[in-house]
Amino acid sequence: VIENNVAYVRIPYLSAGKAAETRKQLDALIKKNVTGIVLDLRATAGGEEQEGVQLANLFLDSGTLGYVQGQKIEKRTFSANPKEALTKLPVVTLVNQGTAGAAEIAAGALLDSKRGALVGTKTFGSGSFQKLIMMDDGAALLLSVGKYYTPSGVEIQANGVKPTVESLQANEETFNPDDETEVVQPTKPVATDDDKQLKKAIEILRDPSKANLKPAA
Repeated sequence: VIENNVAYVRIPYLSAGKAAETRKQLDALIKKNVTGIVLDLRATAGGEEQEGVQLANLFLDSGTLGYVQGQKIEKRTFSANPKEALTKLPVVTLVNQGTAGAAEIAAGALLDSKRGALVGTKTFGSGSFQKLIMMDDGAALLLSVGKYYTPSGVEIQANGVKPTVESLQANEETFNPDDETEVVQPTKPVATDDDKQLKKAIEILRDPSKANLKPAA
């Protein structure tokens, strides 16, 4: 819990079980009578598609969370399960160029549902559905056969997810989340005084008019 009685949740990656872990941690914070939530998905790259869907579902009790489709892949829609929704507290999501994959699915769902503001910079744009095809000689081919889309039909692979409130961090560096040789530095600790994006998120939770959004229901 940080200033203004806000719950701060930082998710470094969305591997199997992370959405369930987030539910547990967030539920404990909500019980402390917080007034809003900052969901930090900055530099959250990779992970599993379903984890991104389940993460978004914690904040949404109805509607479409996104879909996947390809030339030979029938459209598969992800819908919110009202039983899995956890909270209707106001939420602001932090994203940047390192937000990729499953985290982009979650960010896109929250954005299109108008659940709250997205603060930061445009996400990386890693939203392809891949299939592993085994070859006769024992080799394998990893082929992209479909793409992920936000509920409104925006192709994540080509466009990324654009924030509603653009805010560039001081000395922010960009990187390629798919480059396995690159060491990704985690987001700076909450206590730093120069986290402009986090400050903007808290400001919006305190006064939603700062993002030209109505308060969450």
